[in-house]
Amino acid sequence: MSAARQTNKDSGCSIQRSCTADGVPRGADNSGPTRYFDGLVQQKVQLYSRMGKVAEAIIEVEKLIALNPQEPRNYGLLAELYENNHQPEKALQTYERLSVASPNSGLAELSMAQFYFNKKDQVNYIKYLHRSLQNPELTVDMKIAILTPLLQQSLIDSAALSLSAAAVAIFVQAHPTDARVLAISGDIFGEQKNYQQAEIAYCKSLQIDAKEFGVWLQVFFVLSDTRKYDSLLVFTERARTLFPEQVMVHFFNGIANLQLKKYTESVKSLKKAAIMTGDNVPLEAQTYASLGEAYHSLKRYGASDSCYEKALLLKSDDAFVMNNYAYYLSLRQVNLERAEALSKRTLELSPNNASFEDTYGWILFRLNKLEEAKKWIEKALSQENNSNNPTLLEHLGDVYANMGNELKALEYWNKAVFYKSDSPSIAKKIAARKFLEE
Repeated sequence: MSAARQTNKDSGCSIQRSCTADGVPRGADNSGPTRYFDGLVQQKVQLYSRMGKVAEAIIEVEKLIALNPQEPRNYGLLAELYENNHQPEKALQTYERLSVASPNSGLAELSMAQFYFNKKDQVNYIKYLHRSLQNPELTVDMKIAILTPLLQQSLIDSAALSLSAAAVAIFVQAHPTDARVLAISGDIFGEQKNYQQAEIAYCKSLQIDAKEFGVWLQVFFVLSDTRKYDSLLVFTERARTLFPEQVMVHFFNGIANLQLKKYTESVKSLKKAAIMTGDNVPLEAQTYASLGEAYHSLKRYGASDSCYEKALLLKSDDAFVMNNYAYYLSLRQVNLERAEALSKRTLELSPNNASFEDTYGWILFRLNKLEEAKKWIEKALSQENNSNNPTLLEHLGDVYANMGNELKALEYWNKAVFYKSDSPSIAKKIAARKFLEE
């Protein structure tokens, strides 16, 4: 569940470049003999580096450090020389010297964190990462850069996720009003499936900066996953005024309206999304499948069938789309051969899926293949946690009724009622002691 965050393009480097274009150390006094001396030494360092005379370049940087032993950028330049010439241990020693000369140096902590990450020394990496995240000398962009490798690792490693959560908590504490930091916090909560806290973090981020569409998108996913469709509708309506060109705004608005049974509004949004999907074939397929459901609910069956066929043309092996389409065809008792073929394919793609087995059994019932229908619905009922499913119980009762076994039909219909069936016709079937169409 993670959105891309925009950071400064230069923030991926653990060491700030120490010179301006004219060779002057950043932060140095721009007047007098100090600037002249620094500039001269910088020129020598650049010349020696180009000539491959690393030892001579190091001597010149040491002159800068001797001149100003508390200037962190000079240590950074020296460490960079060591790193570029495959001497990482000396680079580390340089940062340790800086830590002594300038305690709590942000550059030293940041670079040592990067060093230990590269060495796969997790203990020291986390130690200096935490210090870096709390250090006021460092920019948020620099902190995001040093934290990013751990965040990426946390997507596939539960141990890294735990470490990320602890680090991000420190990050938020240090920067409680930075929108990017709050968004990263939301990402971590989302990875932990703590959707309530993820929603809170994302919403705080948007209150500070509403221009980052990636954060809006994460809110949509969280609200959809937690089925908060009223809130999803509110957020997508707000987002439509800010990001009318973003296809996901219209898609999620359509989904929210669909789940809230506002089918006409759903069709409008989903049709707009379908036009905007571009080369995103999976999204286009899902959009047409959702349109098929909305049209079915509006009893616009021709449009519904057309959308389902379009969805399957785009993504031919989507078992859930096949199942829904096949079931809707069976309810209308049209094109049952197509429904049977689709439903049979879902069982090949996803064996032992009780919902798919029930759909297949129900289609066979509609085709009057009663023995086969009974077998598949009983198989669905035998699946784990489905023995008391009221829909499956009612369907099996329907099969028995059409097989002429009235007692068995009543047994299963009454079970369905006991387990809270919401079928509008089951009471009538029990009273009539026979199968009735809804």
